[in-house]
Amino acid sequence: MYKLIALDCDGTLLNDKKEIDEETIEILKVVKNKGIKIVLATSRPFYKLKKYLRELDIVENEQYTIAFNGGYILNNKEDKILHEAILDKNVVKKIVDYGKKFNLYTYVYLSDCILANAYYEEYVRMNPDILMKISDLNNIESNVYKIIIHGSNVAEVKKARESLDESFNDFCEITSSNQYNIEFIPFGNSKPKALEILGNHLNIKSNEMIAFGDNENDFEMFKYVGFSVCMGNGIDKLKDISNYVTLSNNDHGVADALKKLIKEGII
Repeated sequence: MYKLIALDCDGTLLNDKKEIDEETIEILKVVKNKGIKIVLATSRPFYKLKKYLRELDIVENEQYTIAFNGGYILNNKEDKILHEAILDKNVVKKIVDYGKKFNLYTYVYLSDCILANAYYEEYVRMNPDILMKISDLNNIESNVYKIIIHGSNVAEVKKARESLDESFNDFCEITSSNQYNIEFIPFGNSKPKALEILGNHLNIKSNEMIAFGDNENDFEMFKYVGFSVCMGNGIDKLKDISNYVTLSNNDHGVADALKKLIKEGII
């Protein structure tokens, strides 16, 4: 019996307009009423998820969200931090300097906003709920949960990714949520690690979890859970290890999969 469903957000739960379609909202409420935990597991900061939690009616003490790609677990009432991990200040400087070297946009994620080295209109347009402040990114005193190096040119981002010094792997985890960025999160943190921590708290085993995702940063999560669903728009690497491939995020893919899983008695 599955007891928890972990949902990636961008490219999975959300369509390209950054919305949850009504069909998906309604079926997730049906799933919730079966006693199954609904957990958003995303690289986004928590403050960018609040409206979705309200839409899904999961603003409750025993409902949790995994943010910053696993570095932050908070109950949805916002009064209990279950897990928190931050990047060391020396590591922050190392990553910021690396972004400058390749002349790419650098976004430093704090708990309540994003510090950026420059304003990139397209990124802000695609993330209308973002709270961004322009900064030189020197001497950041606040806790840093994640850093993204972003570019509008795929080839430039790929070059930066391939040029990464192996020493970075000693200080942080490196992943990507799309081909335009490189994500740096505290070492040892990931979506599966966060699910392990949350599962221990809720007494839910990994084989009692289902995960939905679409990209590289969902790969290890798919290997961890008992059942995995890849979106139709997902990368081939993820489709290859998933239990089921559904429709795209713009075609009610989450809702379609959940209906099939209910019909087949899987949940």
